Order: sequence, then structure tokens, then C-alpha cells
Amino acid sequence: MAQRRFIHPSPPYMTPPKNNRCPMESIPVEIVIRIFTVAIEPAKLDKTDPDTTAEDDQSSSFDLGEEHALSVDLEPQEVLTHVCRRWRAIALDMPSLWKYIDFSDGPPFDRSREWIRRTKDYPFDIILECTRVDDLLMDEEEELGLEDEEEFAEYKAGFSSYDLGQVNPVDLPAIRNIILPHVSHWGSFVFIADDRRVMNDMLSALSTAGEASELKTMLLSYDSYPVQEAPRPCTPFGGRAPKLRKLEITLVHLDWSQSSFLHGSSLTSLKATSQTESFRPSFVDFTHALQGCSNLTNLELSNFGPNEDISSWPSSFVIQLPSLNSLSLSNFKTSYLARLLQHLRFPVLRTLVARLFPLANSDALVAALCDAVSLQGLINLHIERTRISDRDTAGRLWTSLKSLRVLRIDQNTMVSGGFRAVWMKKEHFPCVDSLMVSGIEGIGLQGLVSVRKGSLPLRRLGIEEGSVVTRDQERWLRQNVPEVAYFTNDRPRFSDWYT
Repeated sequence: MAQRRFIHPSPPYMTPPKNNRCPMESIPVEIVIRIFTVAIEPAKLDKTDPDTTAEDDQSSSFDLGEEHALSVDLEPQEVLTHVCRRWRAIALDMPSLWKYIDFSDGPPFDRSREWIRRTKDYPFDIILECTRVDDLLMDEEEELGLEDEEEFAEYKAGFSSYDLGQVNPVDLPAIRNIILPHVSHWGSFVFIADDRRVMNDMLSALSTAGEASELKTMLLSYDSYPVQEAPRPCTPFGGRAPKLRKLEITLVHLDWSQSSFLHGSSLTSLKATSQTESFRPSFVDFTHALQGCSNLTNLELSNFGPNEDISSWPSSFVIQLPSLNSLSLSNFKTSYLARLLQHLRFPVLRTLVARLFPLANSDALVAALCDAVSLQGLINLHIERTRISDRDTAGRLWTSLKSLRVLRIDQNTMVSGGFRAVWMKKEHFPCVDSLMVSGIEGIGLQGLVSVRKGSLPLRRLGIEEGSVVTRDQERWLRQNVPEVAYFTNDRPRFSDWYT
């Protein structure tokens, strides 16, 4: 019996093409390539968004319909190859279309192998997340109200690691065998694990890999607490990643003296997080790295710096970071950070984030900060858990912020009299038009807005979620400030506020 074919009538708004030639075929290849690039962008974002689950990701699942008696799961890239011969030829000859590899297809990873083959010599991006499925589903458990353990277990049973974009640690040896021979074609590498042995195995494999000649972005994150002592330092790629531009390490012990990519002119962004001194480099290695990063524009340090006692650091050694325009410092002890800042200078800084822990008197720290940063050029300032009690120190800080546009601050960052007393003085923050505040209730927020309502009105106001703000107060704030929004600490920034 001949196989039955399904023929669908053309929609009434579609005119049949003349000579059986589809108008789409006349579109230049360059435009089709641009369309393909835009088409896969949502799927690319889903792969890199840790908050996206399988249920959220509707863009990567395509149902051909019951009338075809066939239902398959295809990635957007693969759908493009099933439309017509021309689209398939263009897609298969477009290496950048296949460069996002996360091994979500599961073993034996035939799809991932094929995608790597299709990238040819084009740099491809690897995303490997090996964290517990329970952690990813925890937020959903709260949203769905699954308080009973049996209900949650039944709900969780409907997911596999691969449904959630996770990689099972038992499959990592096979995955390493697939990707390591292509290390010279990696464009970015992201690896997140919550098991120390899993992280150590990956670091050991990276240490024996060859040069990552095309690598531009690398993220290595150990996502688990409490943290044990760090293992021996490792040197990914033998220290050779000459084009590396962005590096993020969380509770990962690198050999700073042997990793040349840590003190090269190509590095533009460095983010490092530690919880114990065992993850930190020596003072010599740390300062040598920063000296070599002449093009570093973004630096984020969370409890991270030289590991020796601050009393052993040389007193007169100062490093200039001539290109740095964004600096974030968090979870430091004030005495440690104050001493570290004595050795650093940031002449063109535009964005500064300072979040200390625990809350302590920070006069010495603020004084060191004023020496290290050219405050007159600062545009964005986020400062919290930083108690300033000395009036002269506070006055030096506030009066120097001549160009500041965006200020985020908490109620604890103040001298006696409160933040409102600082805010009321016209010589303070003459250009600030965007304000985010924590620990201030509705009536206090109204007071802050009223003070600047005449000559220096606010354009944007961020209110911490949980603040006591009545409906009438919120209505008044929205009537007097063009843009009002709520924020939380885990979603701390409005990216479009920062210039």
C-alpha cells in the first residue's frame, strides 16, 4: 500500500507562487543568515538562564501535529534544517548556528557530537551544570505550594537532569572525551558543580588540556556550602589562553603564578569569590596579575585578595589600574579591605559597589577609598553595610561625588542624623537622579523625594521589597517620580539605570 501523504490547503491569505517558485528563495543568503541568528537567540538565552526550567522553555520544543502521527523534540537550529533544501543547506553551512553545546541530549550525546562537527573550525561555547535537581526545583516547590514531601517527590520524579539542562556527573568522563580534543576551538567554557570531587576532576582534566587558543570567556564555580579547604592549585590549559577576556571563579583554586591568562593584556573582566584564605593567591602573585591586566575594565572581588596577613604586605607598593571603570567589593572585613585599597588606584572608575560584612565602623575604609578612587568621575555608587560615623570622612566622600547619577544606599550607611540629613544638603549629590534605598519606609521615602522636588528632582526611585509603604504613599511616589520600581537583594540592579 502506498504511503499516505498529508496535503494541507494553503491559507486564504497566501497566493500560490508562480512557476512553483517560492518568493522566500529570492531572499539573499546574507539576510537569511541574519534571520537564522535572530531565530535562535531566545533558545540561546534559555540555555544560559539558571532560572529557566523545562516547562518555561517552550521555544525548543516543536510538535508536528497529530495529523502527521509524529511528534519530535527539535532545537530551533534543527527546525530550520527541516523547512526546505535551501534553508537546510544554509543552516548546515553556518557554523555559528551550532555553537551552543550543553549536552542536554543525554548519553550517548549523538546530537552534541553532531553539533560540534557542524561548527567546523568555528569557536563553540560549552555549558556544563552539575548541580542537584532538588535545588533547581526548590523555588517551584514554594510557588506550587508542595509542602508535603510525597507530593514534592512525585513532582520531582517527572524531571530528569537533562530535562532541566543539567549534566549527570557520571557522564562527565564521556563528555570530557568528546570536548577535550577540540579545546583549541572553545569560545567559552562554563562549568558549575556542587560536589568538590566533581569540580576537582574537571580541573585536573583542564590542567592536562592543551592551549585554549580561541577561549574568550571562562566560568568555574563551586556552588556549595560550607566550603572545605581548597585542594592544590590548578593551571587550566597549562596557563595558555591568550585571548581570554572574561574570567569568573568561585571557590576555585588557580595557580596564579603559572596561569599567564591571569596577567595578560587581553583580560578585561575578572570576578573572583572566596570563602577561606586557602583559595587566595599570594600578595606577589595577586599584585603581579593586576599589574599585567592593563586593559582590565571590570573587577569584582568577594572576600578575595592576597592570602597573607596584612601586616606582612609592603607598605609603599601601589598598583595603577588605568582602564578599570567598574569595581565591586563585597563580604570583606573592613580592616583587610582598607589595607588592600592602600595598594590600588583607580583613576577612571565610573561604577563602584561596596558591600561589607559584617556591618562595622568603616571610617578608615572610606578614607582609603577616597584615596584610591577618583570620586569626581564616579557615576554609579552602590554602598551598603558600611557605617560611617566620622563627619569629616563622610563629608569628604559625599562632597566629592560631583558627577554621580545613580546612588544605591542603605539606612545604616550614615552619620548621626540619618541619610535624610545628608541628602538634604545641596552640595551633596548634585547630579543624582536615580536613587535606590533600603531600610526606609514610605513616609521617609516621601521625604527624600520632597527634598529634591524643586531644583534636583528624581527621575527614578527603587524601593526595597518588604518596605512598609502604604497604597496612598506608593500612589504619591508614582505621581512625583516618573519611574518607581521594587528590588530585592538577589535581584539588586536595574541594568538600564547604570550608564
